[in-house]
Amino acid sequence: TLYVYAPLDLLVTNNPELELNGLSEGNTPILIVQIRASDEVLIHSKVINARGDGIFKTDLTLEEGSQHIEFTAEDPAGNVRIIRRTVTLDTTPPGLSINSPAEGDYINKPTVDLVGQVLDDDPETVRVLINGIPIVHAGLISVNVPLVEGRNTITVIAIDTVENQAVRMVNVTRDTILPELFVETPDNVLTNVKILVVRGFVNDDAELVTVAGVPVNVDEDFKFVVEMDLSTAQSPIEVVAIDKAENEAQSDIVFIYDNEQPNIVLTDQPGAKTSDLVIMINGTVTDNQATILLVTVRGAAYPVVDGKFNVLLPVDTSGEGWNNFTVSATDDAGNTDLKNVNVQYDEPPDDDDDTESEDENLWWYVGLLFIIAALVIIATVFIFAKRGEEE
Repeated sequence: TLYVYAPLDLLVTNNPELELNGLSEGNTPILIVQIRASDEVLIHSKVINARGDGIFKTDLTLEEGSQHIEFTAEDPAGNVRIIRRTVTLDTTPPGLSINSPAEGDYINKPTVDLVGQVLDDDPETVRVLINGIPIVHAGLISVNVPLVEGRNTITVIAIDTVENQAVRMVNVTRDTILPELFVETPDNVLTNVKILVVRGFVNDDAELVTVAGVPVNVDEDFKFVVEMDLSTAQSPIEVVAIDKAENEAQSDIVFIYDNEQPNIVLTDQPGAKTSDLVIMINGTVTDNQATILLVTVRGAAYPVVDGKFNVLLPVDTSGEGWNNFTVSATDDAGNTDLKNVNVQYDEPPDDDDDTESEDENLWWYVGLLFIIAALVIIATVFIFAKRGEEE
């Protein structure tokens, strides 16, 4: 008689110390042989005796892998009974890998996609828990894991059928706070200067600073300075600071680059010389970008209405009478056009000369009238004399 109660056949265990027990005839010697299953090589053997009541019990140290355990009982008459059990010792945890996220990743979303893999002879029998919650898988792990603000530790445990465990942990940080970005350059610029200096600073959260899409250097004080060529740049200029979690802080610099000066056209210009004490300067002002509201003449501003201006100016009569008038117009970008008007004051003749001329003219007229009157008298006498002769 021979019964083996433990181990059960095809037992798989992760405990190398295996208890053997069974029942045979009282005081019967039991030969126990341990054989490697892969090559039938003897690992160990020993003989124990059943107790008087036939019960036998002993311990056996298993070898990693599959092995056969043979129990042989022989009674005094030489009758033999053999029972074989196959037992597998499996102390190797299942293979487990986390492909993403990477250790130390920064994430600005409320969840993260955890991707991994279970490596085992029968991966579908492996239980997987993520932060204590079991998931369904077929060897490939793809789970959306919720995150809280700040540091998160994601723990993945793979457990095989004999409770061998593989544990993997990955630490990620959820960061939804934008990096600090301060741009010192004004955000609305109208200029005729070709080069615009863009300057500002960030805090230590910023991993990258770009200006118009191009990374710029940030010094040890977290400051940055870059020169932009406005003749080729596009408005607005985007200044962006990006942190580890890819949070972006952005500031835009809107600019207008205007290097074309206004155009002043003078109309009805005064002559080079004048004896008037006041002259009028008229003209028009046009500009490709702005509306010019004022022109300046001799430091004084005069209005421009519908692109036209009319300026009434006193004439300086001192010295040699030269008057230089500079008409200027400046647009909002600082471009200026200048036009010069030069007029010399010419003093009119004195009043005495005019009186003498008038007297001379008067006497000339009187003489002419005297001659005409004499001729009229002579003609009259001649006519009357002629009539007397005819009578």
